[in-house]
Amino acid sequence: MPEKAPSQPVSIRLDADVYEQLTKEAGRRGVSPGEQLKHLATEVLKDRERQRLLDELELLQAEVKKLTSRVDRLDDAVIDIEDEVHEMKGTGTAKAGG
Repeated sequence: MPEKAPSQPVSIRLDADVYEQLTKEAGRRGVSPGEQLKHLATEVLKDRERQRLLDELELLQAEVKKLTSRVDRLDDAVIDIEDEVHEMKGTGTAKAGG
């Protein structure tokens, strides 16, 4: 497993009402406002990555659905051709060597 790069400090300013809400949430969790902010930032970034993966999965599922439909149509076409060949052989109209 590769070593993690050392963490980097980040400094931001928050509006008073946002800071108050952050402090309340931090108190409920028993952590500092800085730790709460770190937790929130990490969760948001993970959620974005998770959402990106879900979006990609949805696109892949749609593509699989299209391909499945095409395979079903090809399967139906092969069955129709087999039926026609069987009928031609039964009536003696099949070409020699076919």
